Amino acid sequence: MVKTPEISGDAIYTIAKTMNISKQYYHISRLIARVIIGQSDENEKKAVQRWVETSPENRKIYDNIRKATWYGNKKQAHGEFDPEKAWLRIKPQINTYPKVLPVNKQMYRYIAVAAVILVLAGFMLKTTWSGLIPFSGEEQPVIVRNSIVPGQHTAVLTLSTGTELTLSGSDTKTIPNATTNGKELIYTKKPGDENTTAFHTLTVPRGGQYAMTLSDGSRIWLNSESKISYPVTFEEGKPRIVRFIYGEAYFEISPASAHQGAAFTVHHELQEIEVLGTQFDIKAFLDEATVYTTLVEGSVKIASGEDSRVMRPGEQAVLQSADNRIRLNTVDTSREVSWKNGYFTFKDKSLAEIMKVLSRWYDMDVIFQNPSLKKQKFNGTIHKKQSIEEVMDIIKQGFDTYEIHEKTLIIR
Repeated sequence: MVKTPEISGDAIYTIAKTMNISKQYYHISRLIARVIIGQSDENEKKAVQRWVETSPENRKIYDNIRKATWYGNKKQAHGEFDPEKAWLRIKPQINTYPKVLPVNKQMYRYIAVAAVILVLAGFMLKTTWSGLIPFSGEEQPVIVRNSIVPGQHTAVLTLSTGTELTLSGSDTKTIPNATTNGKELIYTKKPGDENTTAFHTLTVPRGGQYAMTLSDGSRIWLNSESKISYPVTFEEGKPRIVRFIYGEAYFEISPASAHQGAAFTVHHELQEIEVLGTQFDIKAFLDEATVYTTLVEGSVKIASGEDSRVMRPGEQAVLQSADNRIRLNTVDTSREVSWKNGYFTFKDKSLAEIMKVLSRWYDMDVIFQNPSLKKQKFNGTIHKKQSIEEVMDIIKQGFDTYEIHEKTLIIR
């Protein structure tokens, strides 16, 4: 493989700054450019692949770049690619042309390809994770015994006897009427179980997530810091009722038609949701005064006091504890329930709101040295497997730097 010459003065980064693209976007664009023109090493290829797998948005960006009309096929990129023409197509999109550029044709091709990617990928990336774009200095974060790690599959199951069982990792357990594979608790219905009144409670702590399948086949995914209580078995033909205590949960309910018309009801202290077979999400954390119910499929009736509404797919019911009034909004359901699919997606969310979500998943405390930073708005997607340092390096563009002291994150 031919060694790629270094760019004196970092010409591509000059283009990036001219286009008002942050160093984060410049870096990944530069790696993609090296991959496309065949001048990347294995580590760079792996870095690009990790970035692609971080979120569906990143994969879409990469696929669009690879399919772009200027690229053609590998032969054209390596042999028939015309850097001068590529640059002429790109130049009008850049406000200021760098005064000094290498004249080596190989390097010229490299810059042209990277510039094209900066235009195609850079602006797309700005909408994928964007906040305050202006550069905020090169001060490095301070890391002191970083004990913050991504969440894991973990929960505490409380049996009807009061016995508590810890469910986590790859541990498998067999308990009355249920088994667990370390990620999901699965209940099975046995003959003669219909008359039981035993209830179990599943609690997911900060830094955890867990799924479960009830005896009727309904599935529930619990987010960090969530709790739900439910019967071990449901009596056939009788109402199916569970109690959602707090946190966030995604429900995929077995239809009433499969259970002699028995409806499924979710009780919460501020509201009640009746469903006939549908998919929806409830978010009701203890430290928040608002309950959000998002309908993905089917139909549900939500009631609070004397107020009740029938929801349609794509709607979100917002209930304020102060007045018990239900308000319906149209939302992007995929964004609202992205946590269930392995990533967090934010749109026009303040840094304070984002940190509240991340603090639950990473089980950490967050301190703002400058309270005004809480109001800064961001858009973006974070994979739940990313380390906290990777996450903070992505969103650090809106503030000077950050510090990590064991389980505490300080933003300044």
